[in-house]
Amino acid sequence: MAAAHNISVRTLYRLCEQGGLGLEKWIIRRRLEGTRHDLAAPEHAHRTIEAVARSWGFSNPAHFSRRFRETYGATPRQWRRLHHPAAGLSGSSPPSPAAARPHAVPPRRSRGGPMEGR
Repeated sequence: MAAAHNISVRTLYRLCEQGGLGLEKWIIRRRLEGTRHDLAAPEHAHRTIEAVARSWGFSNPAHFSRRFRETYGATPRQWRRLHHPAAGLSGSSPPSPAAARPHAVPPRRSRGGPMEGR
């Protein structure tokens, strides 16, 4: 980031602190905003929560979940369910094929006993 603005890393940290915002906190906040957006976006509904978190630089799922809950007052799973109520129940894996067909007709059972068909 410093190189993109043609300043030293030290200057970048100093500017952020003068603005009342630590660089690390700003970066984490931006990453959390990105995950929050992706978890709510329909085009990312097929991705696991962990995959979304990793794509924004969170390598530890427990740490990500804790930071997300502290920042937004809901877990990533709760946030996703709020925006995608029909998504899989776990929020971290795609629904099973059976879940995708909630009105599938079960196979017919035979009514007769061993004499059926005679």
